[in-house]
Amino acid sequence: MSKCSCENCNLEVFENSDKCILHCDKTKYHKKENTILGLIEKCEDSVYYKFYETLIQRYKIFNKKLLQLIDIHFPSNILEFKFSEFISQVMPNEISIIGGKFYGREIFNVGDKNYVKFDKLNFFKVETKYEFNIFNSSIKEVKLSCCSFELFKIQNSYIENLNIFGSLSVIDYWNTKNVFLFDSNINYFKITNLNMNVMSIKLGEIKNAIFKDLIINNANFEQNVFLDKLDFLDIKIKNKIDLQNAIIPEISTFLGLEFENDSGVSNRETARKIKNSFEQQNNIIEANKFYALEMKKREEELEEDIKKGKNFFEWLVFKIHGISSNHSQDWTLALFWIISLTFLTSFIKTIDSNFSQTIEKIGLSFILISIIFFININISNSKKLYYLICGLVYYLIYAVFTKDFSLTIFSNLINPFSIMTGKEELNFGILLYKITIAYLIYQLIISIRQNTRRK
Repeated sequence: MSKCSCENCNLEVFENSDKCILHCDKTKYHKKENTILGLIEKCEDSVYYKFYETLIQRYKIFNKKLLQLIDIHFPSNILEFKFSEFISQVMPNEISIIGGKFYGREIFNVGDKNYVKFDKLNFFKVETKYEFNIFNSSIKEVKLSCCSFELFKIQNSYIENLNIFGSLSVIDYWNTKNVFLFDSNINYFKITNLNMNVMSIKLGEIKNAIFKDLIINNANFEQNVFLDKLDFLDIKIKNKIDLQNAIIPEISTFLGLEFENDSGVSNRETARKIKNSFEQQNNIIEANKFYALEMKKREEELEEDIKKGKNFFEWLVFKIHGISSNHSQDWTLALFWIISLTFLTSFIKTIDSNFSQTIEKIGLSFILISIIFFININISNSKKLYYLICGLVYYLIYAVFTKDFSLTIFSNLINPFSIMTGKEELNFGILLYKITIAYLIYQLIISIRQNTRRK
């Protein structure tokens, strides 16, 4: 019979393929079945058992120190996981799986995690639409390079060095979608160049961790301990990151951490930890961004308290602080409010001098106040271009109706040096304006200082 077309393989071809039972594509031998694990593919029994019988016969006589499995297609069974059984029989020091494919869920479970069984477990350009689980094992080094795994999972294991490298190149795209670590200890963990759905690390201990050039939907670190080093470098979070129940080093790095939406942190504690890491590095500008997120999360907590009838005044203070200056982080927002309220007050003063009927004054003033506050509150903490457009619209309306194109009334009213020393008589409206504008000027100064100061 003809021999397998794969290099360095002298096995006979399998059925109508040009490759042997180990290297041939096995898609046609699998059928989907509903199981407790969901809809999965199951290989025909005859092909499945022939494959593993051949695999064990071929590789048990090979070099025990290094086992290289090149371009092998591993069939799937629902209940049996013969891959671990095969490894246990061969017992190499180092395993390299290069190319090839797993057609179903596999579990690597070949020993007690309390002592080292393997030096290395390497995957290169391996693909599977299912889960690959390293369970109850102790390995010096695990490395995934340019692999496409639906889920790579490590449970109850000890890993000295864990490296996961993807490739998001249009020409050569390899991606591991989900990475789960559960109750495992890792000395060094590096993961780069992946577009992930979930990265979840729970109940484990990692001494050194480097996450670089990743796009992640959700990152969850539940009751996990990072001991010496945690680096998030150029990471984009599409949904949320949660560090609330994780212990992280005091000096951690989050440079280039981006969020697709404004609420990219799951809770206030996560924002506080990231803020603190930037403060420890004297990176005040980045720290201020996460301070603002921390305040937003606190505001959300207070909103929940409001529903329970608690902390109304604290919520009110937080709300005003957020709307007026994004918690002292946005000087343009504070300036926009100063200009808006000064236009509003100038307009009301003009109405007061041009209308004699009290009902008309009150009606027009109420309409103006309602419109200005409605617009300003709705565009607060949005694009700065909106502030500029609204400011110009306010000026045009004000100038047309008051004929004060040179902003004489506006300038005298907004002059900070005349706020508390002017000789004009105060009514309650002007007094309220002066108090408000003093607060906003204070927020303007603090916001500018927050974004320019050096520690």
